[in-house]
Amino acid sequence: GAVKISKKFRKKETTLDILGGNDIIGEMAILSKENRVAKAQALTEVIALKLDKKTLDALDKSFDMLKETLWKTFVIHQFDTFLLKNMKYQNISSEQRVSWLNSGSFKTFEEGKEEIIPNESTHLYLVSGRLSLNGKEIAAPNLIENRKQIKISFLSESKGVYLNEQILNEEVSKKSTL
Repeated sequence: GAVKISKKFRKKETTLDILGGNDIIGEMAILSKENRVAKAQALTEVIALKLDKKTLDALDKSFDMLKETLWKTFVIHQFDTFLLKNMKYQNISSEQRVSWLNSGSFKTFEEGKEEIIPNESTHLYLVSGRLSLNGKEIAAPNLIENRKQIKISFLSESKGVYLNEQILNEEVSKKSTL
């Protein structure tokens, strides 16, 4: 079936996505231990499988693919919501934001590791964890612009995605020429 996912932004209900068969809903609450903030509304008849944290943890140990799919879904939803709050990216469609994220390089960083954001990456989207940038602590979720090869130190095990804004610009150009 079809499910509409929406959320209030500045007192206005905004549709985040329309999901269909084989899509995942509610992963953010389980993976991040945060309260649910989006509303799911069935648009057609829906058959759903409900998993609680305990069952998911048991499955997670057996199925690496499930874990990867849940994390990727979590990151897509978190990134989309994060960018919707940023005025600079509000005119970009959900499809373009997801395409930009999917073109990125997903990484896990060890606590204490220092790294320089690669030249080809214009941003680091910090999905989980904390890092230090010029002595300032930054917590996830956050989007860090790479103005000049900046050095970052990870204060906890963290997950992130290196992004290239050129990919986003190409997506926006493609859409405007159609």
